[in-house]
Amino acid sequence: MRPHSLNYDHGMVLFSSLVILALLMALGIGIYFAVQNNHRISANLRLGSVAFYLAESGIEWSKDRIRSIPAHPPDPVEGTENLASGKFSVYTVSTTEISPLTGGSLVRSTGSFGVSSQTVEALITKTYDLSDAAIALRGGAGGVALNGDSFFVSAMDHDPATRQVVPGEKARSPISVADEAARLRIDQGLTDLQRANLVGQNAGPVGAGDHLPGGDMARLANDVCSVPSAIIVTIPDDGLLFVGNEAWGNPSAPQIRCITGLPSAGDAVAVTGAVTGAGILVVRDADLALNGPFHWEGLIVLSGSNGRFRTSGDPVKEIFGAVLINETTAYSEASPPSLELQGAVRVFFSRAALATAARLTPLSTLSALRPGLPSEITQKYWRAMTD
Repeated sequence: MRPHSLNYDHGMVLFSSLVILALLMALGIGIYFAVQNNHRISANLRLGSVAFYLAESGIEWSKDRIRSIPAHPPDPVEGTENLASGKFSVYTVSTTEISPLTGGSLVRSTGSFGVSSQTVEALITKTYDLSDAAIALRGGAGGVALNGDSFFVSAMDHDPATRQVVPGEKARSPISVADEAARLRIDQGLTDLQRANLVGQNAGPVGAGDHLPGGDMARLANDVCSVPSAIIVTIPDDGLLFVGNEAWGNPSAPQIRCITGLPSAGDAVAVTGAVTGAGILVVRDADLALNGPFHWEGLIVLSGSNGRFRTSGDPVKEIFGAVLINETTAYSEASPPSLELQGAVRVFFSRAALATAARLTPLSTLSALRPGLPSEITQKYWRAMTD
């Protein structure tokens, strides 16, 4: 009986060893296939990620193309770019005019890398501004006199209804001029307190640029004053037009007001009483002197020869929108300042107020001006597309 029991024990050991070996082999094969699958998954994820980033590159490429297109809304963009890592293909699904100053393009981009492809879609908007600053000086309007520190000029986008800054601000200067010499001349004359009252976003108090040159400002002034609904007033022969206790439109019913000066220098529009209004106020060949209470929402344009924008006195003067000053006479050191701020005056850049002015401007004029207008590209949303 003893030899039989020993053989039985040996058989059980062999059987157990074979079972363990089979289990180890199965485990090894499972690990091998798991590693292979993980490798394939990682490779596919890498391919998909690269394809996705290529598709995103196509969206950025679209923004650059739309930025250079003066048409409104932007013409459709379409193209394919081959890169070392793959390629992207872009086409425009649709374009829409959102407002006279804003257009939208729905763009779809497909990135391809190896056997993987990803498609994303984005709504890209291009928004024009009727000014690159709260106060813009062009032509020979190079002289500025800022007296005291009671004034306040902000290039931050403000909502006239709430009086609050609109989030998502772009870089903009409170005051802009056409050339670097004028910028330096104005900047060097500022005191520290005055600098603190010229508020911008990632930009200095005075900026220089080529947006909306003097010729465009003159065309804007002349074209809006040719609109049949424009209210035209001529300064009397004595050279002074006194204004007070008047309402020149409101945000719901804006107006175009055009005041024309005399051929000789020295005539002016003097606001001595309370004036409120909204829309576009144009003063040609004359000074605009704000002495009394004043509230305006929209665009103020001074264009022509010997025209200055002047404020003085304690009554509060508020402007939401922008002030454009185009002096057609060449600048000289003997020239009187084209911009003279003194007293309680507040100028707030406002896209909403400028949009009101744009709705009063002839479409043909806006089309002609757009190549010289500052613009901003924003992406409203993006989403991945699936088959």
